[in-house]
Amino acid sequence: MDFRYSAGNITIKKMVNNFGEQNLMPIYNTNCQSTIFKKINCKLKEHSFLALPIPSEYNGFDCDAISLFIALDKIARYSIDAALFIVYNNLAVYSLLLSGSDTQKLTYLIDISEKGRMLAFCPAYEYFSEEKINVLIQKNSNSLILKGSCPVNKYQAEADYFILLARVETQNSKSAFRLVIVDRSKVTIVNRGVSKGFIVKLEEVKINETALMVTNQVFQMGLMDLTAIAVGIARQNVKHSLANNSSQESSYLLTKILSKLESTNLLAYKAAYLKDQGLPFYQEAFLSNLGANEVATETCIYVNKKNIEWESEEEVLTKSLYLKKLSEKVLKHCEVTWDL
Repeated sequence: MDFRYSAGNITIKKMVNNFGEQNLMPIYNTNCQSTIFKKINCKLKEHSFLALPIPSEYNGFDCDAISLFIALDKIARYSIDAALFIVYNNLAVYSLLLSGSDTQKLTYLIDISEKGRMLAFCPAYEYFSEEKINVLIQKNSNSLILKGSCPVNKYQAEADYFILLARVETQNSKSAFRLVIVDRSKVTIVNRGVSKGFIVKLEEVKINETALMVTNQVFQMGLMDLTAIAVGIARQNVKHSLANNSSQESSYLLTKILSKLESTNLLAYKAAYLKDQGLPFYQEAFLSNLGANEVATETCIYVNKKNIEWESEEEVLTKSLYLKKLSEKVLKHCEVTWDL
């Protein structure tokens, strides 16, 4: 396997660095916490960064798996929020690319690439949430009727379209699942407060589109995206730690952490390489995700213990732990045998 950067990889790397320095860093420097979150989303849409995995035929960046990993790793170093926006959008894009109709791809992928719209993948059933939730799909002639509710987080709540992983109503007790695309204008979004997040309510929403099949590969690809973010968090923590600590003990610990990070990163690149070659990549994606989340959390704790003067280090730790929890949920979905 050849892990040297291609010309396309280098272009993506430079593009993301420029985007981070010129668009994301100035947002955080304003110190206006109430507007930071929405400004990040606007910048991603404005510069089409939600179109990274979208093929060129739909006017996207057409990133291969390695380029996408590089992009998310770099973006996470500037803004974890920006990277998580992209992940939820990517899960929706992967679903469309793998099982969407030609019409659905033309409609929604072009909307992302050219109109700056955002899709969000929203698993609307109890496997993915601690809450008792239930979105049912009922067949009505040539249409689908959706009813129920789905809790979403602050990233998903900003979407223009929701791809719901919902349960199909069947006559027997066996559950079947499908993906359905719902326009934001057709649902009610309720803010339940900081601790509980948002909820999407669907009251007899009629959908005149074909439901998408659920595939494990969507979640496997999402797992690789989450690994890239964890690697980015760890690298940024190490960078700040090296800049603020010069003791021999600190250098030894950071060298040990960096060694673990590089081995994890290499395994993640192998997963991306296999994915680009059309080969099975789940085992490498799984192992690299475990390693990346471990080292990201470890570096966050190290930064806090050393009291390094780095803005929002507690927030970075919180998001790192959230990332680990999200990875565990996505991992469960990689191993489910979905009903046909």
